[in-house]
Amino acid sequence: MGDHGKLVNIRWGIMSQDSLASRGFTVPKSPSAVDFLSVVPFKAGQPITEHGMERDVAWVKSYVFDKFCEDGKHYVRLAWWIDTILGETYESGWATVELPSRND
Repeated sequence: MGDHGKLVNIRWGIMSQDSLASRGFTVPKSPSAVDFLSVVPFKAGQPITEHGMERDVAWVKSYVFDKFCEDGKHYVRLAWWIDTILGETYESGWATVELPSRND
């Protein structure tokens, strides 16, 4: 987003109920749970099976899935996730970023 962009909103989740169950933890499914990576074609349906801070390298990646203008301001919505050096995803979320216009 650069120096002139502005983070407007961010949401995230760590491990799903299914991932926790596979590790022996019984947790009720949250009615407000969101599959943040469902909008990313190459990540959709991929479970989050790792817990963060268990490794020493974290790669934050993102995918823009929506662009829009509102009240004369320009925004993008993106899905983001954090992978270990082995490519295991341990956190994901969505963010809305306000960007400067190229025409301004």
